[in-house]
Amino acid sequence: MMIDGYLIFHSGDSSNYKQLVKAQIPFVMYTKYFENLDCDYVVCDDVKGGYLMTKHFISLGHEKIAFVYDTELEHSSEVINRKKGYQKALEEYGMKYNEELIIPYRYSFNNMNPGEVNAELLSCLQSDDAPTAIFVCNDVVTSAFYITVKSMGYKIPEDISIGGYEGIYLGTILDPPLTTISTPIHEMGSKACELLIDKIEGKTQIDDMSKVLLEPMLTIRNSTIRR
Repeated sequence: MMIDGYLIFHSGDSSNYKQLVKAQIPFVMYTKYFENLDCDYVVCDDVKGGYLMTKHFISLGHEKIAFVYDTELEHSSEVINRKKGYQKALEEYGMKYNEELIIPYRYSFNNMNPGEVNAELLSCLQSDDAPTAIFVCNDVVTSAFYITVKSMGYKIPEDISIGGYEGIYLGTILDPPLTTISTPIHEMGSKACELLIDKIEGKTQIDDMSKVLLEPMLTIRNSTIRR
């Protein structure tokens, strides 16, 4: 199709991209990458971002902090690295990592019966050892998660503090506005395009891989409070 290169958003399966590598067609991934694929990418430092959010909860006195991830992204670098940051903060502050507080979430804006599609979440929140803070893997998932939690009768942040990740506009219009990890999305896109153009124009070799991590920033709003 006379295409010189691709700027790629992660799709969950690396097989197509392996074909691009084999054919030596330039491409750069942004926001997410595949751990089993050696390629150029520009992403946020998700380990650091996960650490910052978890540290924020700890600083507010929360001792039971859950990590909620989108089941569709379970094996993505996004979920893997943000969970690594979550675990790193717990370990650094002498708090036990509990696998029961790693909760899969199947989000839908149409089905608001939490027990029907999210039994793990329902069980966790109704247990005697229920979390007082929840770190949700990204802001889009968090917007649906808000509805689910509220439909179960919980108030945010009075009953549960919630933090997200990405810093997109959705966080500002949620009720309450979302505490989140803001990612430098514009810089990410600009840098990824720069790397791709350099590859296309031959300024860098096709086999020279750039792996760029950009800095996350904690943005505190009203969805998290002191325990």
